[in-house]
Amino acid sequence: MQLEQDLRVSAVERKSNLTLAAGSDLEVLAGSLEIQRVAGAPARGTVLGVVRPNAAQSNVVVEPGAVLTNTSTGLQYIVNTNAPLTLTVLGLVPFSVVAAESGAEYNLAPGIRLSLTDSAGTQASADFYVGYERKSDGTYCGSIDFGSDPETDESLRIRLIERYRGHAANTPNEIKSRLLQASIVNRAWVRTVGCGLAEVLIESDQPLTTSQSETLKNQIAPFMPVGTLVTLGNVETKKIDMAIEVVAFNETSLQDLDARLKTTLNLYLQDLEIGETFFPNDLTGLLRPFARSVKVIAPEKAVSTSSYQVIQLNNLSIKYVNPAA
Repeated sequence: MQLEQDLRVSAVERKSNLTLAAGSDLEVLAGSLEIQRVAGAPARGTVLGVVRPNAAQSNVVVEPGAVLTNTSTGLQYIVNTNAPLTLTVLGLVPFSVVAAESGAEYNLAPGIRLSLTDSAGTQASADFYVGYERKSDGTYCGSIDFGSDPETDESLRIRLIERYRGHAANTPNEIKSRLLQASIVNRAWVRTVGCGLAEVLIESDQPLTTSQSETLKNQIAPFMPVGTLVTLGNVETKKIDMAIEVVAFNETSLQDLDARLKTTLNLYLQDLEIGETFFPNDLTGLLRPFARSVKVIAPEKAVSTSSYQVIQLNNLSIKYVNPAA
């Protein structure tokens, strides 16, 4: 069989890409192994608000979604309440805020002062301090924290490399599992044919189109060992007709027995490797637990296959006979 000689999917190239890729390109590589960059989290906490003594406004209303600003950094925090809050000079009013964006830089220590500016650009005559309580000594308890930065490229790259290494020992099973998820693939095999070379062969109802081949290559690319060049193509099938005669146990449901025999035969044939010889006599021992006796009528002798062929059942005939008197 002439295998497709397209060696575009090269693990050497993937290793280079893994080393050099950054940002969204690295995320695409990670996504092929179902790894996502860990997103950053916005900082959140409690702020205490109070109207300044002798302010022109005796009351200051803080609306949900209003923006507080750290005048030292320009970073902004969103008021996280369900209803407006009215601040007075009579006491500190606590309320929740959340950072406008993700990032560790939004974390603030207790007592940091924030300001509120209305839509017209007028600064409110109130003070806002980070914390949920002011102690008698004038210090504050509580911070704005839990803000975190998105995962760095280096951290993502390390996790991706570890995943590649983790798949190396179980590569054939990973590839086969990935391929069998495609509806067009009936069976799949992975064979090492030399140093750094591998053949991936599949059984399908119809020859693969170029588009289907490319799709399958993309699915298995993340699971190939580093340094491996891959070819992908259809395996040849060698169809056989099979006939058996069966003497059933007494009181056995022939319908149930028929289903068991067919299932067992199909599983046996699916497990045959490429190039493996089919021995009819193997079926006698395989099916013997289900019936009083089993005789293989066809094929009469062993069926051999080439290094690119696999056995496929064409027709199956099961004849149930009465035991000899």
